[in-house]
Amino acid sequence: MSTRCQVAIEGSPVLVYRHCDGYPDTEHGVLATLLPFRDLFWAHRGYDAPYFLARLLMLWGGLEEQERQQAFAHPEDPRSRYVLEPRVLGYGVDTEVHADIEYLYWVWRDGSVEVYRPNYAAMVKGGSLHPRVAIERGEFELLSSHPYASQRVAG
Repeated sequence: MSTRCQVAIEGSPVLVYRHCDGYPDTEHGVLATLLPFRDLFWAHRGYDAPYFLARLLMLWGGLEEQERQQAFAHPEDPRSRYVLEPRVLGYGVDTEVHADIEYLYWVWRDGSVEVYRPNYAAMVKGGSLHPRVAIERGEFELLSSHPYASQRVAG
């Protein structure tokens, strides 16, 4: 079963959709790549919503391609079967909150990251269109918060 999630950034109408490995706190989970990437991005570029989301998608796609290359090198490994199958899903871009996500990651202008889980009992039928609206309505509950400690690189 896939663990779906979306990543939103303050000031952008676009959300990144991740079809699997959307849980926060594991080796392959979202925070394992999102937080170090956020630190590097903010240190060199600061807040830039469109570029942040685009580069995050490229990072995740690159990591997936590394996994595929390792699988090609070891096709006898039973785990390689899944990785070598054609990948037409995996990531997407949307302007609405998906109804089936298990986590929502919100990146603030100051670089802090908040992790939310759906509160299905409070969800409006059909769901909310924008993640901030969904959070304000109580459709998502705060799970954890990860502040950003400024490390701006002179450039």
